[in-house]
Amino acid sequence: MIDAIKLPGLRNGEFSQFILDFLAFVSKGNPQTLKVMEEYNALLEKSGKIEGLFKQPQGSVITDELIGIDQRRDDAFTGYSFIVTGYTYSSDPVKKAAALLLKNHFSGYGKAITNDNFQSETATLRNIVKDLDDKPELVNAVSALGLAEWKAEVKTGNTLFGDIYLKRAEETGNNTDDSLRDLPIKPIMNYGTGSIHFW
Repeated sequence: MIDAIKLPGLRNGEFSQFILDFLAFVSKGNPQTLKVMEEYNALLEKSGKIEGLFKQPQGSVITDELIGIDQRRDDAFTGYSFIVTGYTYSSDPVKKAAALLLKNHFSGYGKAITNDNFQSETATLRNIVKDLDDKPELVNAVSALGLAEWKAEVKTGNTLFGDIYLKRAEETGNNTDDSLRDLPIKPIMNYGTGSIHFW
C-alpha cells in the first residue's frame, strides 16, 4: 500500500502517469464503496486537465511516431484477445479452460482497453502483462495456448509507446511546468486503516 509520495519529485510525465495509475487503482476498489467519490471525481477532473497540457500538435514528428506505435500495441492486444476468445470455443478442455482464465483476466481491466486515453491504456497493458508474467496460472494458460509471442508483442509495443510518450512529455516539459503548478493536488484520501497523502 502507498503510504505517501512527494509529487514534486516526479517529472511531468511520471506525475501524469502516477495520477492515472492511482485513479485506476481507486476505480477497481469502487470509489463509492471506499467513500471517496467526491475526491475521486475531483482528481479525475484535474487529471484530464493535466493530460491536456501534454497534447502536441498533430504535426509533431514524435506525435506521428507515437500514433504509429499506439496502433502497433492496439493491434497486438486486439489480436491476442481474439485468439483467446476463439479458444473459449475449443473442444479441448485444457485449452478451453486456459482461454476462459485469460479472458476473465482481461475483463477484470474493463472493456475497450484500446480505446482508453494514451496513459490509461499504457498502465492497463503494463499491469496485464505483469500478471501474465508473474501469476503461475496465467503463465501456464499462455503456454497452453502457445501465446508467448503475442504476449511479447503486446509488452514490446507498450514499452516502446511508454518510452516515446515520456520523450514527448519531456520535449514539452518547459512549456508545461508553470501550468502544472497551477493545478495543485491536495490530500485526497484517508480511509480505513491506511491513508494516502499527496503534497
